[in-house]
Amino acid sequence: MQIGDLLTLIAGFLYAVHILMTQHLSDHVDGKAFTTFQFYGATILAFVLAFLFEDLSIIQDIQPTIFLQIFYLAFFATTITMLCQTLGQKYTNECYASLILSLESVFGVIFSIIFYHEVLTMKMLIGFTFIFVAIIISQTQLSFLRRSS
Repeated sequence: MQIGDLLTLIAGFLYAVHILMTQHLSDHVDGKAFTTFQFYGATILAFVLAFLFEDLSIIQDIQPTIFLQIFYLAFFATTITMLCQTLGQKYTNECYASLILSLESVFGVIFSIIFYHEVLTMKMLIGFTFIFVAIIISQTQLSFLRRSS
């Protein structure tokens, strides 16, 4: 196990905590305010960590066109999707939400193969096969998988 694997496991655990906390707070807090608070907190934390640990001299070399790409990622790919997730979790339980959100990696691979002609590797195939099997097992009552009581 390398540092990337460990960070992935930690991130997965924290994402599960995020789903549970969103579910817990969605009945008591406005979803838009909750999402806004999360983004303010993440922004402040990112700036503090950037000033502490990053070489900020490269900022002067940034091309102006990159800001449109950053805006797209920050607004559409992050803010809008996070807001939809927060508002959507108000109407479903955390188990279904986590199952739906776990399909992100599957669709990411599928779209990268379709649109960017990425080659499907054995690791990719095994990974999203495990995800599909886990979803099928968790949502069906397969008699051979039930524990006998």
